[in-house]
Amino acid sequence: GDLEAARVWAWKAWQKNALVPMLGSIVCWSEYLAGAYSAALDLALQMRMSGGGGCTLAIVESLALIQAGPNAVRLKRIAALASDNPQSITLQCILAYACALSGKVARAREIRDSVEPINPQKKRSNAYGMALMAMGFGKDAEAIRWLEADSVEGSLWSLAFRVDPILIPFRDDPRFQALLRKSG
Repeated sequence: GDLEAARVWAWKAWQKNALVPMLGSIVCWSEYLAGAYSAALDLALQMRMSGGGGCTLAIVESLALIQAGPNAVRLKRIAALASDNPQSITLQCILAYACALSGKVARAREIRDSVEPINPQKKRSNAYGMALMAMGFGKDAEAIRWLEADSVEGSLWSLAFRVDPILIPFRDDPRFQALLRKSG
């Protein structure tokens, strides 16, 4: 529940272990969660320039790009990240969400249709992305069901439901509040 302390500890851990890409991704994620989208994007760029990267960093970068506001350049970057990580269902779903927000609903549907046939266990393992994609289509009840599944799966993303800026639309939703109470 202490985002500021988490940011400090993530930063200290990364300083001591700068060659561990996941720690850099956590630092970027902490900045994103704190609403410091420019800092998150700067750190993501710094990590990529120093040879770091990976799917988690691509997801965090995409989330920060979405929060920085919709525009064609940001959407193109999210699409590039999704293209570089075709195995990441979560990242594909985030792209669908970004497309829907940007008015590119046909492209969002195309992505949704490509994800739909994936087996149920794989969807549950990527429930955070599935929730965002549902949000993009205005399906809030479905999105919350996916967030519940994400919490049950114990994904990294579920650790920050309380502070995730992308979930702000659900803060007053009784179903979301119940999920937060249940997950502790």
